[in-house]
Amino acid sequence: MDSDSPSVPNDGQRSFFQRNIKLIGIIAALVIVIASLSFFYFQGEEIDAEFARENALKPGPDQSLEHWYIAYMTESRVYNFEVVSQLGENMYEIRGSDNNLYELTFYQEEENGAMQWYAQFEGENVSSSPEEIVLFFNLFSYIDTGPFTAIPETAGYKHINDIYLLFDAWENEGVENQQLAYGMSEISKAVAMRLTNNDIHIDHMKVGEIEDEHFIRMYKEEIATPTNPVIYLMTEPGGADKSRVIIPYDGLIIIEIPNYQNIPNLCRAVAKFITPSGGGSSGGNA
Repeated sequence: MDSDSPSVPNDGQRSFFQRNIKLIGIIAALVIVIASLSFFYFQGEEIDAEFARENALKPGPDQSLEHWYIAYMTESRVYNFEVVSQLGENMYEIRGSDNNLYELTFYQEEENGAMQWYAQFEGENVSSSPEEIVLFFNLFSYIDTGPFTAIPETAGYKHINDIYLLFDAWENEGVENQQLAYGMSEISKAVAMRLTNNDIHIDHMKVGEIEDEHFIRMYKEEIATPTNPVIYLMTEPGGADKSRVIIPYDGLIIIEIPNYQNIPNLCRAVAKFITPSGGGSSGGNA
């Protein structure tokens, strides 16, 4: 009988495959799992674009509104007041710089055939004269830092890699996009000034129309982070509803403007918050 050709192999004579069948099975399973995850990851733009668009801009599940201000802009100055409560559509209970409570009302009157906005304060034994304004808007922050600290810090964090200035453009609308271009130039100049004055090096300042890819990258936390911040000018094509500035989380500022005529004023106001010299007044002179 040939001892080199046993009919039943023992443990020491099994083939490599037989000896490592369990290990190979585990490796094969891991390969399948990794391949599946890679497939969904690289297919994410196609599969999850709408989901990312709906969820990328929202505050985190554990975040609540930390700061809420009402602001208005005259021809020369921006005023900001902490909101205690909203009393009506255009009426707010606010806290002034003297720490007292006031009612701040915005209203319109016709002047030379055009409607003009005014702001007026009222408090205990106080009634201010109406002040002509060019814009009023809200500022919301869902992070611990107030908006007047978070806005400049977003454009001035010491370790920025890339900063993204994104916008929604109108299709084939010249006047609207001219206003949009002006507003974006105000923001980009302010960001450049802040980076220069703080001696901050960044790899790129990327300016462009927002696309599905950006929402997906925001949702994946690749951008809209402290080191890759996003300033997003949301206009009517992108679903803007009210004139306001929202900071959903650290690294993202949303400037929402449904009326294209207000783009220059609101962008100019935000630019004042971004630049080191400011120009806005937190609390105002109630």
